[in-house]
Amino acid sequence: MSDSSVPILNIGSKAPVDNDKPSLDDLLDKAISALYTTRGTTEQLCFRTTAEVMLEISDVIDTDLSSIAKWMQQHDCDTRVIDGTLCWVLYDSRDPSRL
Repeated sequence: MSDSSVPILNIGSKAPVDNDKPSLDDLLDKAISALYTTRGTTEQLCFRTTAEVMLEISDVIDTDLSSIAKWMQQHDCDTRVIDGTLCWVLYDSRDPSRL
């Protein structure tokens, strides 16, 4: 007798996907958007390397440089080269009175 509530997996098939678990893109959206926007005022302007962004969100999400760079590109973040280092042009989204 088979219990129909238990998924039957064929050999070589992947385990069922947990649809309640947020995707990496969703986690990056929340983590990066909590700190930065792609548009803002001159007072909010800041330049960050991919490594700096990764460090800032490391307490929220464990990710790698390429995932962050991909996210930035998908969200049309501008870049500038400052002293030979590629930086993202970002705008601080946090309330300045709370910094």
